[in-house]
Amino acid sequence: MAFYFEDWEVGKKLEFGPTSLTKDRVISFAQEFDPWPFHTDEEAAKSSIFGGLVASGLHTMCAHAKLCFDHTRDHQMLAGLGLEEVRLHAPVYPGDELTNVAECIESRASSKHADRGTVKIRHEMRNQAGKVVLSLVGVFVYRRQPQSDN
Repeated sequence: MAFYFEDWEVGKKLEFGPTSLTKDRVISFAQEFDPWPFHTDEEAAKSSIFGGLVASGLHTMCAHAKLCFDHTRDHQMLAGLGLEEVRLHAPVYPGDELTNVAECIESRASSKHADRGTVKIRHEMRNQAGKVVLSLVGVFVYRRQPQSDN
């Protein structure tokens, strides 16, 4: 069932998940994109401030994006305009089970394009203990519901 701009009323919440990052995925991602030892080397990570291997913040953000995509394939999103207030609150360890709550905080129909509108959505990604690991506000353009000619 398609999900349009009009379906994002201020206060509307959707929950997605869970997902998790395996040790192999944490290391592989970090080796290519963020090769700090606390992301790539289990022994070195033990003496880090994290006490063990942790996912890159970039990897956490990518996992968030994929989790949202997997749960919103029927959404009529036309474009992402940006991210605001991005915060990494706590480390993500291999095997952590992550869920996301998305809440519409602003919804505005376009004054230039009758077929679309912009929504701001606050996201909070939490681990299995309920601790927030990532928060952000996404700004997106959504297609409006087609108007009937009747």
